[in-house]
Amino acid sequence: MVDFDGCPCSGKSLAKLIRPLILAALSRRAMHGYELKREMAEAVFSGGGVPDLSGIYRCLNDMEKLGLVASTWSADHAGPARRRYSLTEGGTACLAQWKASLADFRHQLDETIAYLNTPAP
Repeated sequence: MVDFDGCPCSGKSLAKLIRPLILAALSRRAMHGYELKREMAEAVFSGGGVPDLSGIYRCLNDMEKLGLVASTWSADHAGPARRRYSLTEGGTACLAQWKASLADFRHQLDETIAYLNTPAP
């Protein structure tokens, strides 16, 4: 029997969608990493596969370097200060591009699925 865990056909590569999901969440309000993780856990996409906190922070760090998000230190709660992330103008533009790209990709997927389900002559 074939083990599909490492194969792209398993759908596990969908974790790469973390960037547009973070951008979408931050388009609603500024958040820190724990809030983003909670938000993603409640999202429909997660299917139980919520990204780990280190992956979220790694993505936030990469996006901050690209100018897609900005962070400030927030001490508006008990405990140590946390970085609160917000979307920048560049992040808003990136999110719009993600929406267009994913809509196009969905169309391509629909066509591919239709082709896969077409009976052989």
